[in-house]
Amino acid sequence: MRFLISTCIIILTYTLSAFSQPNTIPNFIHIYNNNFINNNSDSFEQLKESFIDLKIKNNQEINIVHIGDSHLQAGMLSQAIRNNLIYSFNNNDTAIAPGFIFPYTVAKTNNPYYYKIYYSGNFKYCKNIDKEKDCKLGLSGITLQTNDSIASIDIKMRIQKSLPKYQFINIKILHNKPTNYQLKINNELAYFTDSTKSVFKLNKYTDSIHLEILNNGNSVKEFSLFGIILNNNLNGINYHTIGINGATSSSYLKCELFSEHLKELNPDWVIVSLGTNEAYNKNFELTEFEKDYTHLVNKIISDVPNAFILLTTPGDHLKNGNNENKNIPIVCNSIIKTATKNNLGLWDFYEIMGGKNSINKWYNNNLTANDKIHLNKTGYELEGKLLFYAFIKNFISTKQKRSNKITN
Repeated sequence: MRFLISTCIIILTYTLSAFSQPNTIPNFIHIYNNNFINNNSDSFEQLKESFIDLKIKNNQEINIVHIGDSHLQAGMLSQAIRNNLIYSFNNNDTAIAPGFIFPYTVAKTNNPYYYKIYYSGNFKYCKNIDKEKDCKLGLSGITLQTNDSIASIDIKMRIQKSLPKYQFINIKILHNKPTNYQLKINNELAYFTDSTKSVFKLNKYTDSIHLEILNNGNSVKEFSLFGIILNNNLNGINYHTIGINGATSSSYLKCELFSEHLKELNPDWVIVSLGTNEAYNKNFELTEFEKDYTHLVNKIISDVPNAFILLTTPGDHLKNGNNENKNIPIVCNSIIKTATKNNLGLWDFYEIMGGKNSINKWYNNNLTANDKIHLNKTGYELEGKLLFYAFIKNFISTKQKRSNKITN
């Protein structure tokens, strides 16, 4: 057994060392600054141990929750991070669980590219970015409501070429307290576990579901959908993406069920990627940003005290396509201060991508959208790869220590 574990550690070291020496990074990237700062917490050490156990023994389920704005809603950044982690730590034949998702298409906004949504019936919606909030909100920052006699939502995962398919068998639906409503999944009734969620286990793994919302009593009270968790019984990495276009820290503070739903996901690692929209705001005020951002971070710390929390700084961007945004370094410095004060992890993407005016270099290398605020798919894949590299750098010493424990 010792020989087997030692051999696995050697293989893991070789594999991860290859990833930690990137040779395809553009020369304008500050690769020497691509590190996790303040990574000496007990929660980070536990997280690393969990990843090693997953690789060696395949006996871990690791939950990652990534919270942010439009940089996350499209799903390209989180998908890039997820793919790198899964390729390195999951067994290659293990099905990938989609995790927490939301049917954004029903709310007339862009859906993450890795799944499709179809629906029928009348829905209304509200978001945490709305000036006037007229519904209860959860972790997703968006709520769908209907009181139709029959409404339905179909979810279909897109096929990935280079990784195992998305497949799931366990379904959890987060909703308000049902009154005269029934939920059917693939024509079978779901089981209400309590007043705010329903669960269902399929007979076999699948990549799609048909959800029906049935108003059996013609209830005038609307059924509210806060999110859907698609999971499986396999050990591995569950990457839950939470993103709303235009979201700020204050947006998520409007969500009454934020804490309840975050605890439901039981994360081992929480990544907070906010600050772009605050910095872009023409009425930006540092004191207001610090108050809201600190409040949200403290809320997460309180909700999941054992999770490793990583704060990321927003990337460089322009206003109206050509004006420098002087608020970005101010926001970044505030985030750095928050991470340092609370001994939280920090990944300074603004500095890593090149700092002031670096967005122009990314644009000239076909890595951004035309607005010079968002990246394109290739750019987000590069950002995700950089965060992954920064994470991997922390493993060599951990594996050496573990190997010494085994051989002694």
